[in-house]
Amino acid sequence: MSQTFKNKSEQKAQQILQAAEQLFCDQGFNNVSMDTVAKAAGVSKQTIYSHYGTKNDLFTAAVTAKCEIYQINDEIFSQQRPLRDTLLDFCQRFHAMITSSEAIAIVRTCAAQAHSHPELGALLYEAGPAKVSQLLQDFLRLQHETGKLQVDNVEDASFQLLLMTQSACKVQLDCGLEPPIPDNERYLQSCVDMFLSYYQR
Repeated sequence: MSQTFKNKSEQKAQQILQAAEQLFCDQGFNNVSMDTVAKAAGVSKQTIYSHYGTKNDLFTAAVTAKCEIYQINDEIFSQQRPLRDTLLDFCQRFHAMITSSEAIAIVRTCAAQAHSHPELGALLYEAGPAKVSQLLQDFLRLQHETGKLQVDNVEDASFQLLLMTQSACKVQLDCGLEPPIPDNERYLQSCVDMFLSYYQR
């Protein structure tokens, strides 16, 4: 495959993802067809199928891409820096992602269509929360094995930190409210410090 062809293919894939994410947020899963995505992305429907297969696969890819935009990946945990700094960086990125307008819209879409499309919730969970939690679990397990933390149940610990990180801001946004500008830096620092005060025993 030539580099030019590869670049064009990657560009089309990004066009599709951007169009799909916007449509899923604006119209919900049920009201979006592959034809609609193809028109918005400026590609053929066959191009979408060749990149992503089914609409479910496209939805999953759109959620995964959101995590990648905020760089929630292994690179957060691969840098040589103090433990507190690593966890704070992770929490800042996670908080920014879950309080973004797109993330709020996707969660509302899944909740609104839970009866007609119950599989959406599972797709969202696996592509978003489960994947993010697994990254954190792997890091916490390593810290436990090297003696930096004492974490007997990394799954519980990961969700404790993730749920603390959501904050009152996320709850208000979920309720359709426009929260005042929060002091996220102070709040997230307190979450990390609380977490470490328990697990650095």
